[in-house]
Amino acid sequence: LVDERKLELDKAVRTYLPDFELQDDVATRLMTPIDLVTHRSGLPRHDTLWAAGGFTRKELYGRLRFIEPTATFRQRYQYNNLMFMTAGILVEQVAGQPWEALIKDRIFTPLGMTRSNTSVRDMPSATDFSLPYVERGGRVVAVPFRNIDAVGPAGSINSNIDEMLRYVQMHIDQGSAGGKPIVSPA
Repeated sequence: LVDERKLELDKAVRTYLPDFELQDDVATRLMTPIDLVTHRSGLPRHDTLWAAGGFTRKELYGRLRFIEPTATFRQRYQYNNLMFMTAGILVEQVAGQPWEALIKDRIFTPLGMTRSNTSVRDMPSATDFSLPYVERGGRVVAVPFRNIDAVGPAGSINSNIDEMLRYVQMHIDQGSAGGKPIVSPA
């Protein structure tokens, strides 16, 4: 989207998401897409808000204004999945299509990542996938997949080593795959 001049990484998030609101007025006004993905919002993890499930992405986004910061804006690094989720919402707004479709159209398809997906709901339909396991009471049992679709842009991509190597190779090749540019080196 930056290459297409639809998004500027140093412009305020509110340029693209006028309803973006945090408890900190300065952060609300000055937050940029770069701040969203470099964990400089002033907000700590707050994973309990989304980890228990029950909220949609839109509902989580609407609750950002109630989350208490523990640092001032850009004061320090604090990992926050909700800011990555917000970056996903931002690109949805700019591109006019869901984040999941953007990932498929702009990353998976050009890189030939045909078995990768953005939701554990898609895992059982794959011909080969792994479940996590844990020992409980002397027995090894499968751990069910944890659906994190609500915060999907923060880490819901499921892939395999062959396809992830294609993604890494694209970065090594300065944003190209098979000679075709996927993203500019800049």
